[in-house]
Amino acid sequence: MPVRETAYKDDLTIPSFLQAAGGMGAQIARFRWEWHPLGPLELWPQSLKTAVSLILNSRHPMWVGWGRQMWFLYNDAYLNVLGLAKHPGALGRPASDVWAEIWDVCRPLANNVLLYGEASLVDDVRLFLNRGDFLEETFYSFSFSPIRDERGEVAGLLCPSNDVTARGIRIPHAFGLPSQRVATSFSVTA
Repeated sequence: MPVRETAYKDDLTIPSFLQAAGGMGAQIARFRWEWHPLGPLELWPQSLKTAVSLILNSRHPMWVGWGRQMWFLYNDAYLNVLGLAKHPGALGRPASDVWAEIWDVCRPLANNVLLYGEASLVDDVRLFLNRGDFLEETFYSFSFSPIRDERGEVAGLLCPSNDVTARGIRIPHAFGLPSQRVATSFSVTA
């Protein structure tokens, strides 16, 4: 029986820039980057390695989008944002595919970073995230910041994010008001 090729390697050598608590460093190390447009880990530019090391060693949910396609790399804390429906398949995909359902909000912000080097901050934005077979109403605060390569050119973006859905639910109750923002689910039909 022929051996089936997978996107992940069985032999595992974790480069120092991927060594961090949690499992995403090992998952990134196991991914077959030699089949991906980013290429083998050892050929990644130092700026990308540094950005990935930074997010892997953070407990705050973050992702890096590298290149014009914004190839998606994320940390363990971001697993809760993605949900089981998107992880591990999001690794190495274009950000526009990973977050297709909210890309209308994210695209202009990401383009400003990649084209003009302009950082952005979005506070308390309503997003309907597809985390499986339903859309979940959530509220997030996040920013997109440029990551510059060794030539000083914008080569990617950094996105730390914070789920503030609960904040919107708690605040009205604190003042005796009915909640205007309750997380809801909607079925997705194909």
